[in-house]
Amino acid sequence: MGQKASAPAICNGGTSVVGGGDGSDGGLLLPIGGNFEAAWGDGFQSVVYFAGLLYCFVGVMLLADAFMSAIEKITSRKVSHMDPVTKRWRTVDWWNPTVANLTLMALGSSAPEILLSVLELFQNSMHAGELGPSTIVGSAAFNLLVIIAVVVSCVPDGEERKVKELPVFYITAVISVMAYVWLLVILIISSPHVVEWWEGLLTFLFFPILCVIAWLADTGFFNRLLKLPSQDRPDRRYFTPQSTPEEINEMLLVVRQKYGEGCRGFEKDLLKYEFPPPASRAVRRVQATRQFTNGTDAASERESLKRRACQIPRARPRKHAGPSVAFASEKHRCYESDSQVVLAVTRTGDTSRRTLIDIKTRDGGATAGADYVAVDRTLTFEPHETEKQVPVKIIDDDQEEGLEEFFVFLELREDDESEAVLGASHTASVLIIDDDHPGILSFAHDCLTVQESHEDTFLTVEVKRSKGAKGIVSCVFYTEDDSAIGGRDFEQISTKLVMSHGVASMNVRVRIMAKGRHEMTETFRLILDSPDGGACFDELTDGGADKCICTVNIEGNSENQGVVAKVMTGISFNEDQMALGRQHWREQFAELLYVDGSLDSESSESYASWFCHVIIFPWKLMCACVPPPSYFGGWLAFAIALVFIGLLTAFIGDLATMLGCVIGMDDSVTAITIVAIGTSLPDTFASRTAAIQDKTADASIVNVTGSNSVNVFLGLGLPWMLGSFYWAIKGVPDADDPSDPWVQRGQLIGWYDSHPDIKTKYPGTFVVPAGGLASSVGTYSVCATIALVVICLRRRFLGCELGGPLNSKYLTSALFVCLWLLYILVSILSS
Repeated sequence: MGQKASAPAICNGGTSVVGGGDGSDGGLLLPIGGNFEAAWGDGFQSVVYFAGLLYCFVGVMLLADAFMSAIEKITSRKVSHMDPVTKRWRTVDWWNPTVANLTLMALGSSAPEILLSVLELFQNSMHAGELGPSTIVGSAAFNLLVIIAVVVSCVPDGEERKVKELPVFYITAVISVMAYVWLLVILIISSPHVVEWWEGLLTFLFFPILCVIAWLADTGFFNRLLKLPSQDRPDRRYFTPQSTPEEINEMLLVVRQKYGEGCRGFEKDLLKYEFPPPASRAVRRVQATRQFTNGTDAASERESLKRRACQIPRARPRKHAGPSVAFASEKHRCYESDSQVVLAVTRTGDTSRRTLIDIKTRDGGATAGADYVAVDRTLTFEPHETEKQVPVKIIDDDQEEGLEEFFVFLELREDDESEAVLGASHTASVLIIDDDHPGILSFAHDCLTVQESHEDTFLTVEVKRSKGAKGIVSCVFYTEDDSAIGGRDFEQISTKLVMSHGVASMNVRVRIMAKGRHEMTETFRLILDSPDGGACFDELTDGGADKCICTVNIEGNSENQGVVAKVMTGISFNEDQMALGRQHWREQFAELLYVDGSLDSESSESYASWFCHVIIFPWKLMCACVPPPSYFGGWLAFAIALVFIGLLTAFIGDLATMLGCVIGMDDSVTAITIVAIGTSLPDTFASRTAAIQDKTADASIVNVTGSNSVNVFLGLGLPWMLGSFYWAIKGVPDADDPSDPWVQRGQLIGWYDSHPDIKTKYPGTFVVPAGGLASSVGTYSVCATIALVVICLRRRFLGCELGGPLNSKYLTSALFVCLWLLYILVSILSS
C-alpha cells in the first residue's frame, strides 16, 4: 500500500517517511529494534499492534487515576470564612467548580487526546498530522453521542435528572458546536487548508475566554446584567442543600409560627416536611428508611400522605342554619413519648339544643394500632355546652420512625336534630415527632482557635449529641491537613467515637505540638464522618449532612513574632508536606506487593486476580512512581503523571498508525474509531456512575459539552498555534525548491500539487489539509446540533435531560447511537 507521512511504522517491508519527509526513522518511539516484525505477516502484526493498543489504554486509564487524584487534591483546596449573614464559619472551595471543571478536570479527562495532538506536531517536524485532530473530533463525537446515550438510559426507572446550572450548560453547549464550526471556517473559508498565525492564536485564546464566560454565568453575572430571574430561586421556597441562610430563616419563621417554639431541636425535620422540593425536580437524597413496616422512603411516603389527605371528606353545606362544629385548631403536634394528644372541638352559634357529631381518625403516615389508638365515637354536646376535649392515645415504641401524621375529622349524623353544620376547621392533623432518634452529632463550635505554647498542649473538642440519645451510636473522627500538617503541627488522629445510650456529649483531646512555627497561623480541620447506629449530621452546620467539620486555627506564640519576620519570602516550600510525601511515597511501592493494593488485606486472592496483577504490574509500578497528591499540594504529582501519560500517548500514536498501516486503514479512521473509543471509555464509566448516584445531570452532560470545547481550544489550538508561529517565523525561502522540507512534505501528502494556490497565496505556512477532517468536523457539527436540540426538547417536554419515561429515554439513546454510527460512516467514506 502507499506510504504516508504520518505512518511511523515499517509496514509490509517498506519504509515510511515521517516528519518533513527526511528519512525512515519510523514513529516517535516505535518501532524499537528495527523492522524485524515485518516478517510476521500482516495478520499477526495487526493482532500484536491491537493488543498493544489495548494494553496502553489500560496504562493510560491507571495513570489517569493518579492524574485525577492530583487534580482533585489541587481543586479541593478549601478556605474558611465568616458568613456575613449567619455569623458562622463556613468551609468553602477555593476553586470555582465551573472553572475547575473547564481547566484541570477537562485536562485530566482529555489529556491523552490533547497530548497526542501536541506530540504528533513535534513528531512530524512541526507539520500537521491526521491522528491527533481526528482523535479530537472522534472523541468529541463519542462523548456527546455515545456517553450521553448511556447516561440517558442508565438512570433508574422512575427517576429523572435535570441540569442545575442551566446558564453554564447553555454556554458550553453552544460553544461546543461553535468550536467545530470555527474549524470549518479557518480550514475552508478564511484560509483554505492553511492555519495562519492569528487563527492559531485565536483558537487557543478561545479557551481562557470560555473559562471567563462560564465563570460569569456560574456566578449569576448575566442574570444580573440582563435583569433576568434566577433559575435556582423560584417564587416558592424549598428546603434544599442549596437554600440560602436568608431563605432558611424565612422558612423557620413559618415553621415556628405554625408549630410553636416547642419545635426547637426538630427544625430540620419540620423544614423538610413543610418545604419539600417540587416533584418535577430530581429525586432528593434518600432519607432514613421506614422501619420494617413498609420500607418506603420519605419522598414516596409524603406522596402517599398527600393522596390520603385528599380523600378526607370535606364539609357538606346544610340548607338550614344551626350550630357550627369545628376543631379549635387544625394543626397539632406531639412527641411520641406523650401519652396522648388532646383535640378541642368547639360548638358556636345556636347552642340551645343537643348536638350529636361523629369524630373519627384516618391514617396518614402514622398507622392506627402501631402509632396511635384509633378513634371512632360520637360526641354529644348538651344544651349550652360549647367545647369537648377529645383525647387520642399515642403509642410509644422503640423504633425510629421520623415524622408521622394522622388525621382526625368530623362527620355529621343523620339523627342530629340540631341541624348542625361543619365549620371550616372540620379536619385536624396530628404530627407525631419521633423522640426515639439516636441523635444528631455535631461539634459544639464550628471554629476553634488555640495558641501555641512552648510545650505541647491539648485542645479539648466537644462532640454533641442532640435531638435524642437513644441507643449506642458511633462515628469516625479524624483530622485533615490544611496549612497545618499532621505529625508536625498536631497529632494526627483517626479513631472511632462511641456514645453509649443516654450519653449526650463527649470530649476529644487533640495534641497541639510545640514547633516554634514561623507560619503565624496554621489551620487544620477536625471531621466527623460515617455515622452509625442511626445517628446523622445536621445539614445546617459546616460540612452539611455528609460530614461535620470544625476548623482549628493554631496561632503562633506572640513572643516569637520578631523571629518569624526573618522567614524567606517567595518560596512555597513546606518541610511538613515533604516529609509526608516521602512517607506516603514509600507506602505506594510497598503496596505493589499486594493484589488489591492494601497493606492490611487478608482477603483470599484468586489465580485470576494474581494473573491480572502480574499483567498490569508495569503500569502499577509506573503509577507508584508518581508522587502522592500530598506532595507540594498535588502539583508535583500533576506534572509527573502528565509526563507519563504523554509517554504512553506517544506509544498509542505509533501503535495506532502501525495498526492502520498493516490493515490498510487511514489514520483518520483509526483515530475516530479505535483511538477515540479507547481514550473515552473511562469517561463513559465515570459518567454512568455520576448519572446513577448524583441528583443532577450536570456531571453527566455539562462536563461533556465543556470537555468537547476544551478539546478543540487546547487539543488543536495549542499545536496549531505553535505550528503556525513556527512557520510564520521560519518561512520558506523558495516555495518551488524541491529540496525544501516544506515542499517535500506537501508533495508527500499531496496538497502541493492538488492545491497550487497554497504555495502562491500562503508560502511557508502551517498547512492543515481540510479533506477528511473537514467532512468529519462538518458531520459532527450537524449530529451534535441535533443531539443538543433533543436534549433541550427533553427538558422542555419531559422536564428532565436524563431518565424519565422508559420509551422516551430508550428512544433518545437509540437516536444518539444512530447519530454516532452515521458520523462514523460518513467520516470513513469521506476519508
